[in-house]
Amino acid sequence: MNSTITSVKQLKTFLHSKGIYPERLSKRNGVFTYKRSFFYTHGNSSSKIAAKLAEVLKEYSFELVDDYDDWKSWPKTSYFVVKFTLNNENQNNESTN
Repeated sequence: MNSTITSVKQLKTFLHSKGIYPERLSKRNGVFTYKRSFFYTHGNSSSKIAAKLAEVLKEYSFELVDDYDDWKSWPKTSYFVVKFTLNNENQNNESTN
């Protein structure tokens, strides 16, 4: 793909096309935040989600900023949180021979 991802809407559409469905997705100061809630982790973690996002978004120069499990005691919601940037500028700058 040669398009860039600069908005939450574009990122959400792209992730849905890859079978990834974030519950919450936001962008602030160029940093995207992906959140997925959990009650039981079932072997998942924010690090595993970050690795999956890095794999799917590698063509957009995925760069991990932070990942953590935002655990809250019930009845509050706990989240796997992944913060990252996409360096779209480098994507189309490859020279061709």
